Amino acid sequence: MQKLLMGIAGFVTLGIALVQPAQAAPRQLVVVVAEGVNPQVMQFGADYSKSVVGEEDATSALADLKMQKTMTAEGVTFEAMKGLLKTAAANGWKTGLVTTGSAAKDAATLYGVDATGADAAKTLVADTKFNFIAGGGRADFNADLKKSLTAAGGTALFDAESVENGETELKGKTLILQSDAALSYAIDQNPENEVGLGELVSLGTETLAGENNAPYMLVVHDTNVAKALAAKDTPALAEELRTLDGIIGDVISQREDNESLVVAVIATGSNVAPSFATQVAADHSNAFFILSALPMSFAKAGTALTGANDEAITTFANDEYKGWKI
Repeated sequence: MQKLLMGIAGFVTLGIALVQPAQAAPRQLVVVVAEGVNPQVMQFGADYSKSVVGEEDATSALADLKMQKTMTAEGVTFEAMKGLLKTAAANGWKTGLVTTGSAAKDAATLYGVDATGADAAKTLVADTKFNFIAGGGRADFNADLKKSLTAAGGTALFDAESVENGETELKGKTLILQSDAALSYAIDQNPENEVGLGELVSLGTETLAGENNAPYMLVVHDTNVAKALAAKDTPALAEELRTLDGIIGDVISQREDNESLVVAVIATGSNVAPSFATQVAADHSNAFFILSALPMSFAKAGTALTGANDEAITTFANDEYKGWKI
C-alpha cells in the first residue's frame, strides 16, 4: 500500500488535485480523468449549473474543485496511468474502472495488459485481477468470454434492463457493458438501452466498498467532454458537464460520512472552450436555459434530419429544438 500511495503522490505533482480530509490516510480513492476539462470549460459548466438550477440553490462540484485549486495538466494523459490499477490490486485494494469509451482498451492500460481489442478482453477475463469494469466496448467481449466469466463465479451484465432490475447479485469479477462502442452523450442516452455514466459510477463505488467498506481504487475515464468540444456540439457539452459535475459532487458528498475516501481529479486540459458572441448577462442566461431544454445533441439532430423535407425540418425546429437555427 505504501508503494501505491507513493505512486499516487507522483501523479499529484503532474496535475492531480486531491480532495481529502487531512486527518485520515486514504483507504478508498476515486480518480476522475476528465479529458478536455480546462479552467475555462469548468467555469462554463459552473455557470451553466447556476443558471439552470438557480443561483441560490446551485451546488456545482466543478466550481467547488476550482476554488480548491484543482489543477489542469496539459502533459498528463490517461496513458501515463499505465499499470496503476495493477499496482493497486497487488497492494490488496479492490480495483475498478468506469469509462465512456472502450472498456477493453482502457482496462488494458490501467492493468498493464499489452494487447488490444478482443485479445485484451480475453486477457482481462482470464488473467487479470479486477473487481469492477463498466462502460462501453461491449463488442470486444464475445459470448464465450461472458460464459467463461460467469462460469468462474463472475458477473456479466450487457444490457440496461439487467442492470436496472437489480435482481442479479454482483459477485466476482464484474463486467457491466452498455454499448458496443463508446457510451452515448448523456443528452442522447436512451435509458432503455444504456445505463448512464453517473449510475455506473455509483454502482462501482457501492460494489467495490461492499458491506465491509473495503479499500478500493476506482478510475472514472470521461472522454465525452473532449469529444463534444472537438465537435463544437454545445448541447452535448452542456449535458456532459452537468453529468460530470453530478459524479464529482456525489463522490465528494460521500466524504461527509467516510473520512478515508479521497477524490482525485485529473483535468487533461484542452485548447478549446465554449464562448459567447455577446457579453450581455441576460443573453447568457437565456442561452443556458435553451440548452437545458434541448432533447438531443447536434450530432443526433443531424442524424434525425437526414433526408428530411422542409416540412419535417420546420416541425423539428419548432417542436424539438425550440426555434433554434441549426
